[in-house]
Amino acid sequence: MEISNKEFLLIADLLDLAENEFCNHGCNDYDLPDDWTTEDKEKLRKDAIKLGIIDKKDSEEGDIVNGDNLLMMVYSSKLQKIFGNK
Repeated sequence: MEISNKEFLLIADLLDLAENEFCNHGCNDYDLPDDWTTEDKEKLRKDAIKLGIIDKKDSEEGDIVNGDNLLMMVYSSKLQKIFGNK
């Protein structure tokens, strides 16, 4: 089974929709999977900076991006960048 580019863009739009709702819930930290290494978490932080989701001056190496709405924003943005919408 495959997922088409259109389906990936739909997933990105749904993540945007969910993020808009989740951001109103206050502080909802998401527990990243246990197999995520320090390097995985740092890459996520750097991706969030590169995508303009968090400001570099407000984030230091070792900070963990784990707010549920921030994670949705990161992955929605990445999908949209990769599959050509925005």
